[in-house]
Amino acid sequence: MSTNSVTLTPANTFWIVPAGITQLDKVEVRAGGGGGGANNRSTVAGGGGGGGEYAKNINIVVIPAQNITVAVGQGGAGGSNNNNGANGQNSSFNNGAVLAIFGQYGQKGNVAGIGGTGGTGATKYAGGAGAAGVNATGIGGGGGGGGENNNIGTAASGVTGGATIGGGGGSGGNGGIANASGNAGTIPGGGGGGAGNNTAGTKAGGAGANGTIIITWTEKTISGVTRDIAGNILGSCDVYLFKDYGNNGGSQFIGAMVSNATTGAYSFTVSGETSTYFVLTFKDGTPNRSDVTTRDLGGIA
Repeated sequence: MSTNSVTLTPANTFWIVPAGITQLDKVEVRAGGGGGGANNRSTVAGGGGGGGEYAKNINIVVIPAQNITVAVGQGGAGGSNNNNGANGQNSSFNNGAVLAIFGQYGQKGNVAGIGGTGGTGATKYAGGAGAAGVNATGIGGGGGGGGENNNIGTAASGVTGGATIGGGGGSGGNGGIANASGNAGTIPGGGGGGAGNNTAGTKAGGAGANGTIIITWTEKTISGVTRDIAGNILGSCDVYLFKDYGNNGGSQFIGAMVSNATTGAYSFTVSGETSTYFVLTFKDGTPNRSDVTTRDLGGIA
């Protein structure tokens, strides 16, 4: 068996389930972080943006070739010219079946944004809170860290952005020193740092970082050879694969192919979870036991 994963970005609006796959191991969703604020007063610094939330579901049932709607949240822009930053955006999988909430913006008036929280998923961790600026010295507040896959995102502390603990959330950006712009958060979901004080109004808060969606699934191979009733290789057979749900659960069609013309070999990729599968094979133009040429059910090996 092999484990596969794909990471989606804000450019993705849908994801197509690979052929043969009926279950995803996990879907991890991270929202965008909030942007830091900026103030043009000499005694006021901008607040840091909050980190985006993390949400996860496991063992998700899907249909091969299913087109699943996704939305990957962008990070909020940093404020400039005496403006608040912008909120990040939510990230969602399958119309909100798994949903992570954005980190909020840092304000121009030295108020920090809070981390995203309140999404949908079996496992959820809030983003870290941004920090308020230090007005006495005109230093902007740091941005909050994005939610981890095993922990709440780290809150900023003063000018220092919240650091990732190692579970996959992005770090918050550091706040700007006096008369300097704030720093951007890191992907996924870190909040932007607030700008330091600046009477000219040309400094900006750091941008919040984009979120991500990570989809993970396991694959295995089901293969065999098509043969006639005597056990001889019978090539170019139509082969249909089904997933068996037991006596009362019925079956699900997974896919079809034509076996190799010479060797009779066929092979399907399916999900890696423990399940029962069966195949039906047919050969056009072969005689059945009554010597009638028809589309017969063939044997497998």
